[in-house]
Amino acid sequence: GTNNGFKGYGPEQGYGWLREKISLNDFISRGCQISSEEIFVSDGSKCDSSNILDILGDDNLIAVTDPVYPVYVDTNVMTGRTGETLQNGTYQGLVYLAINEENNFQPEIPKKKVDIVYLCFPNNPTGATITKQELKKWVDYAIENKSLILFDAAYEAFIQDKNIPHSIYEIEGAKNCAIEFRSFSKNAGFTGVRCAYTVIPKNLSGQNSKGDKINLWSLWNRRQCTKFNGVSYIVQRGAETERSRLKALGVLIKPPSTGLLFRTEAEQIKEELLIEDLENLIQQWDQILKNSESTHPPNLISRDENFSLKILRDCIKSSTSKIVIDNKIALEKAKDFLVNNDSNLDLVFHNNEINEHILEKYQINKTIQKALQPRVDLPSGGYIIIEPTEALTVIDVNSGSFTRSANSRQTVLWTNCEAAIEISRQMKLRNIGGVLVIDFIDMESRRDQFQLLEHFTLAIKDDSARPQIAQLTELGLVELTRKRQGQNIYELFGTKCTNCNGLGHKEKLPNYKNISLKTNQNAKKSSKIEDTKTSNLTPIQLIENQETIISEELTKTKNTNKEDDHSNKRGNDNESPNTNNRREKKVITIELSNDEKIVYSQLGINPLIKLGKEYLSSNHLVRLEDVKNKEKDDSEQNLKTNNKVTSKNSNKITSTFDSKEEVEADYSKEVNTDLKLPKVTNEKEEIETTDEMDNSRRKRRRSSANIE
Repeated sequence: GTNNGFKGYGPEQGYGWLREKISLNDFISRGCQISSEEIFVSDGSKCDSSNILDILGDDNLIAVTDPVYPVYVDTNVMTGRTGETLQNGTYQGLVYLAINEENNFQPEIPKKKVDIVYLCFPNNPTGATITKQELKKWVDYAIENKSLILFDAAYEAFIQDKNIPHSIYEIEGAKNCAIEFRSFSKNAGFTGVRCAYTVIPKNLSGQNSKGDKINLWSLWNRRQCTKFNGVSYIVQRGAETERSRLKALGVLIKPPSTGLLFRTEAEQIKEELLIEDLENLIQQWDQILKNSESTHPPNLISRDENFSLKILRDCIKSSTSKIVIDNKIALEKAKDFLVNNDSNLDLVFHNNEINEHILEKYQINKTIQKALQPRVDLPSGGYIIIEPTEALTVIDVNSGSFTRSANSRQTVLWTNCEAAIEISRQMKLRNIGGVLVIDFIDMESRRDQFQLLEHFTLAIKDDSARPQIAQLTELGLVELTRKRQGQNIYELFGTKCTNCNGLGHKEKLPNYKNISLKTNQNAKKSSKIEDTKTSNLTPIQLIENQETIISEELTKTKNTNKEDDHSNKRGNDNESPNTNNRREKKVITIELSNDEKIVYSQLGINPLIKLGKEYLSSNHLVRLEDVKNKEKDDSEQNLKTNNKVTSKNSNKITSTFDSKEEVEADYSKEVNTDLKLPKVTNEKEEIETTDEMDNSRRKRRRSSANIE
């Protein structure tokens, strides 16, 4: 709840808004000048009819009808006003007014003077009624004898005859001699909830034993303020609703085996007019039944009113003053309709051939085009976006260029309140039905949220489609439902777009054929560029590039080892390289001559193969070093070897070199089987490399032969 929504003890006389509606609907509409101050809301007419004795003297002579509602008698017995009990069960101090078939259930006016008269019409328990002429006799009697009439009109909702009064105040002079009791238990179904009211005119007075006038309104007001706490707020709110009145009226006037549906236009309409409308509908139905029995199918037995008459029937309100029609036939039908309904509206014929077309003159087409747009601007600079979908309608509220308030909180609340009013208007204008989700601007204050909901509830109160607010979600979304009533404005004046088929956007799918062709072309171009770059490099440049890449990898490895924690320890030196941690990198130095570098680079062989297969691992990095004077060292070793082995002939030496060549050939074959070698695209480099290798081998053979 909220501070504004909490209600404690209300006024003992009743809330003003309920008393004003009672005065307007139940009395002023029937010509009775009863103000709201003369109405006292209570918890039941039974209680009021007994409590009224608190302001009346004990020596008053009382008259009651026979049979009688027991409360009238028993309350007087309990206060000691009835005297002794007679043998027939009556009381000596009461005057009984017979109601039976002999007097047509009309009580006779007493021949002697009585001070208080209880009258109940429609009567409980006989159900008898009284005409205005008969009731006027009782009013005249009371004024003449200075008597007080306690008139119980609790069952007035059952009255259908125009000649039968609903209130005693319809009789002239009754405000000077009568108090009236009313109850919501009969016309609004409040039997269990308990709500009623009593009418005491302000100028109504009595006399004390000295003959002085005493104002009864002041006495009753003092009594209620002293001994009555009032009716609860929620009960009075329920009694205020027009729906309860119409529901109770429908129960009373509904013919057997039929059902009634009250339209929204029935609000604040007199019961007499509603009953007359029901009688016309019953006559039309009887005529339809007669036509169906007297004709042979297929045949038209009834036709609904045309479009113009539907508009007149459903859309005319008290604020309507003029109707413009551009069709002569419809104009004549409208005149007949208004004459039958006692309406004084002005009918104007608009000739489209002489004057500007009626749709253009009154900007109907322009208004429809504007209503089809999703954006609606608000008076203070904000705007709302309305987007209908298949399942629901989404409405988004934005502050836009609003700059009226001093702080953001006031800006948000003001914009949301303006949006609530505009949304209630747009729902009726566009005839939006179904589920609606409204995204108001976020408000942190819970008080502001409830203030917005209350403002929105008042804005949609007069909507005939009866919108129902479901809840305010945690995300600040307001969910509500609205009854569907025919086609909305999008269905009436909108068509699907031929380009997008109503999607609001066009499809743009990817063309995989063009993409694959472009990818292949780019791949070919890149391969050609790489081949060109590789072909332009000399063998020595290739080796230098490889050394540069290796040095960069070494630098990265050192930086990585510094950042890593020392949780992973290195393995023992005796263990094989494969047992090391995968994250550890080991640098191995290999000495290669220039000729070997050329061979390894051209064939794409990892230099680690020179040490053995077990060194071919991703954790091993190669560092290459040049062998200085390799050929001299080889020659010195050959000299030493030849000095030791002088007994061997040149054939043996030749065979030794041949065996070395065979070993190298086998070694290269073994490497080629384990590794996938890249293709050498430059044939010139391959030929030059082969020639250099042959020349180096020939020099070695010559040197060894000379030494020998």
